[in-house]
Amino acid sequence: MKRANQGSNKLHLSNLKHHLKTKLNKSKQIISMLMAAMMLFGMLPGTALAALWADDPTGSQPAAAPIAPAGAAVAAEGEITVYIDFEGYNLGQGFYIEPTALVLPEGSTAADATEALLDSLGYENWASGRGTAEYYLQRIKGLDKGFVDLPAYLLPADWWDEYATDAPGSDGMLGEFSYTSMSGWMLTVNHEMIGTSAGAHELADGDVIRWQFTVYGYGSDIGVVNSVGGEPVYDHVDKTALVQALFSAGATSEDKAAALGVLINPLATAQEVADATAALLAGAGETEPDEYWFVIDSPSSAQDLMDKIATLLVADFGQADVGSPVAADTRYDFSVVQRLKVTGLMGSYLFNYNVSRNNLSPYLEQLDISNTTGPIPSLSGASASENYYGSLKSVTMPARAANGHGPVPILLGFAERHLRRQHRQPRQHELLQWLQLAARDGLFRRHRADHRRQHLHRVEQRHGRRPHRYCLCT
Repeated sequence: MKRANQGSNKLHLSNLKHHLKTKLNKSKQIISMLMAAMMLFGMLPGTALAALWADDPTGSQPAAAPIAPAGAAVAAEGEITVYIDFEGYNLGQGFYIEPTALVLPEGSTAADATEALLDSLGYENWASGRGTAEYYLQRIKGLDKGFVDLPAYLLPADWWDEYATDAPGSDGMLGEFSYTSMSGWMLTVNHEMIGTSAGAHELADGDVIRWQFTVYGYGSDIGVVNSVGGEPVYDHVDKTALVQALFSAGATSEDKAAALGVLINPLATAQEVADATAALLAGAGETEPDEYWFVIDSPSSAQDLMDKIATLLVADFGQADVGSPVAADTRYDFSVVQRLKVTGLMGSYLFNYNVSRNNLSPYLEQLDISNTTGPIPSLSGASASENYYGSLKSVTMPARAANGHGPVPILLGFAERHLRRQHRQPRQHELLQWLQLAARDGLFRRHRADHRRQHLHRVEQRHGRRPHRYCLCT
């Protein structure tokens, strides 16, 4: 185990190894008796060090089907939204998984939420009783950060000499008996230790699930009264409302970062929690999809464009960070991407690869590429055979689009979509003729309103239908 890096917090364990086997066996006997007693009264809290020597990573039951995480999406009828995280503040390791919003079916348990989150993020984990009311989370691979920096309420660390075990290995496994013989995963739901296992605790809409790693007193270092560890060694302020506020629309990325710092600090005061919550809620309702512009600078490819959009979905809309978007991605709520502005140098095929086209085309209403350099992209699929980008109502073009550089691919799709209402595929010269008329009266804002009316009349005379009012302007 790496030693802590702050003066008096350093832990010297080399002289303790000869105590390990004796102490570990003694602790197992004590914990086994405690767990047996707790199960008789139905009071086992979460995964409080239960099934201590079950090493089957699949458990006695098949794993529950994973439920994909969502961001701040509104749950539909028959669904609930809950919030869940994994914290290692008792080791000084901060968040393992930051608060994440999950949309689950009604009747889901804390174990269902746990399995859904870990599976979606690819964390291998060991638990017994999967799919049953006896679900106990034992270990998770890849979480441990390899150092210990004990908080003030666990100092002086005289107790460490008696209870220390080997540190986790290089695989980052973290769970029961990691670092101490009293360690393991414990959870609170809305700041309370639940009176049963995670597999038996049914969740309600808005519940906040915090998995917290304990190293001392069988949960006394969680700061909440529990029936195994007894009285807490400090008072942990209720942060349920703070977690919920992290997902409020309109909260800024700066306020969210500050709130996360308060959340992971076990000694944060009630005033600090209240202030952080108020800051998050101050902007609630200000971020509306029909008012918000996604501004993306210099996307080099369709994937880069979508990665940058996903960053804004996480920062400004409170959606879960589940990595790079993929084609037809249901993990992110792209319905809020209604206004998109691209600036700087952009790649040639931003909008006609599946990762961008499938995710953006159902929702994108306004596109502004007026302040870009490089080739003007096409909107592949705006044709009779592929009706993508059907929601697009306006495009603001760069000045170079009207400087004699030939037909603009991004506009050809619009022309084709309008002209094919005659139930036939329009010819190339008809497309260009439509664009010429559109450019004459609709492409530039400097043209007067009466020119616009004349243009609409001409298009209606030639093609039997007026085009939509696309703002194709510099």
